[in-house]
Amino acid sequence: TCGLAVNLIKKYGVKVLRVDAIGIGSGVAGRLKEIEPCEIVGVKVSESAIDKSQFFSVRDELWCGLADRFRNGLIDCSAIHQDDELFSQLTSVKEEPVNSKGQRKVESKDAMRKRNLPSPDRADALCLAFAGGDAPQPEKKVYPPGTLWYRGMLIHNRDDDDDDDDDEEED
Repeated sequence: TCGLAVNLIKKYGVKVLRVDAIGIGSGVAGRLKEIEPCEIVGVKVSESAIDKSQFFSVRDELWCGLADRFRNGLIDCSAIHQDDELFSQLTSVKEEPVNSKGQRKVESKDAMRKRNLPSPDRADALCLAFAGGDAPQPEKKVYPPGTLWYRGMLIHNRDDDDDDDDDEEED
């Protein structure tokens, strides 16, 4: 795993690599820090969120931030559609109802296993790309009631129905 990571770092000129620093990833992060092919940032997704008022854990913060980036058009969806496994992983993780503290949360990996779903490793890697203060943050938009979503994409805003007649001027 480290050898492949080093080859990809060199091939693409990676300046900063964010690595899951829990479980198997902790060993990979440690070894990469020894080799120093670029700046290595270990991310512990099970820790408390940076924005504790909105998210339960770093994992929830990263996944919800990624979903917001898709919703706001900050990520080109056409690139995702070329990778069936990544697309499947991104669309299979559910966002849970907010908890009693009003924090956003995504489905746990244990809950995914109960639904016979594998770990979303590629999607987790995409989330890690946006971890840290230097990563571009999603623009916060408020969507009105009646907004409908399909697989993270805005498909209809019921308030738009009323706007069609407003464009015509009356004499």
